[in-house]
Amino acid sequence: TLMPSFLPKFVDRMMLWSIRGSVKSRFDGIGLADMRGDGDSFSNIIQASLRLIQEQDPRRYARVKQHIAWIANQINNAMGAQYEPSIRTLFLEFDEAGELQLDVVIAHYACIIVHEATHGLIDSRGIKMSTETAVRIERLCTAEQNRFAVRLSARDPARYPSVLLQHKFDARYWEPEWKKGGGERASSFAKRWLHDRKTG
Repeated sequence: TLMPSFLPKFVDRMMLWSIRGSVKSRFDGIGLADMRGDGDSFSNIIQASLRLIQEQDPRRYARVKQHIAWIANQINNAMGAQYEPSIRTLFLEFDEAGELQLDVVIAHYACIIVHEATHGLIDSRGIKMSTETAVRIERLCTAEQNRFAVRLSARDPARYPSVLLQHKFDARYWEPEWKKGGGERASSFAKRWLHDRKTG
């Protein structure tokens, strides 16, 4: 029928319109959109994260370029990072994490970008997120971000400490989000969006 096929495309178009109106900078063609008012901090750190991938791991950077056209600082799912393949967009809930060394923050976001670009690669091969595939997909994406983190730590263990960048895979971390129905997910998003507006 018309509505089921039309509605997702309409939502995508509206989201892209909002993202394009919030672009603060670009890095090698990737648009960085701040929809939460973090401005220069978000833009500067994510640019540095992309540059780190580009310099340290050209193969994984090529994957990022292929599957991510936009990185948007926006409330998303409860995990803080979400990839939308239909619009090649990575939604991040950016946190400057001022208590950490800047190099660690930059590397942390670089690892997340690698993780989410891997979601893009898997989706492009026709493997969609579902109850049956979720654990396997997240395990693969986490393994990829950890392989990238290992490269950084091997290059400079003091600057990129393994203990802070490695992420141990545990399905229980994702399960609460996977188990949410559509209504519960929308309600959770609305609550976090309102809280972000109040505290931002």
